[in-house]
Amino acid sequence: MCRSGSVVVYADALEAGMRLPLHPFYVMVLSHYGIAPGQLMPNGWRALAGFVVLSHFTGVPPSLAVFRHFFSLCGFPHKHYSFSGNDGVDLLFRQPNLKNPGWKEEYFFLSSTAPWPCPVQWGAHYRSSNFQQVLTRTEEVVAADLLRARGASPIDVRMYLHESNMAKASIIRPPSPPPTPQGGFSFPALWDSVRVLL
Repeated sequence: MCRSGSVVVYADALEAGMRLPLHPFYVMVLSHYGIAPGQLMPNGWRALAGFVVLSHFTGVPPSLAVFRHFFSLCGFPHKHYSFSGNDGVDLLFRQPNLKNPGWKEEYFFLSSTAPWPCPVQWGAHYRSSNFQQVLTRTEEVVAADLLRARGASPIDVRMYLHESNMAKASIIRPPSPPPTPQGGFSFPALWDSVRVLL
C-alpha cells in the first residue's frame, strides 16, 4: 500500500515513536528486515523507540545485534509487522496492551526528492533476518547493561516515550530557540505561534 517512491505514514505510528527524518537505528532495523516504514505496526515502533531511548540512557549506541537478542519480528495479515520479546530472554519492556483499533485509517503519503535510506516497497521480510542472534562478548555486556538500566521489572514503554526522552535520544529534534532581533529582544509569544504553524 504505497505510491511509487513514497512511504505511508500512519498517525498512530507517529504517536508510538516514529519520527521523520528516520533515526539511523530505525533505518538499520528496517533495512535488516527488508520492510518499509508503513509495514511496521504502532507497537513495533514503540519497541524501536523504547530501545533507542533505553540505549541512550544506558550510555551505549543502539545495536542491531542486541536489539535482535531481545526482539523478533512477527508477521501479521496484509504484510504488517511488529516486534515481540524473544522467549527465554528477559523483557526490556512490558508488552503493551494497546490494540490500536483503527490505526490503519489515518495516514498520509510522504515523498522525497532524495532516495529513501530504507525500503519503501512493501514485501515479505527477509527470512534470514529472524535467525537466532549469537552475541559477541561485548554485545553480551551491552545487553546486561540494558537490563540493569531497565531495573527490576520491564519498563512501561508508553510512559517512557515522552517527548523529552525522545529528544534526548535524538529521535526527535529539540525545538530551535526563538530568533532574537538585533536589539536583543525576543518575542516568545509570536515565536510560539509561528512554531505551531510550522
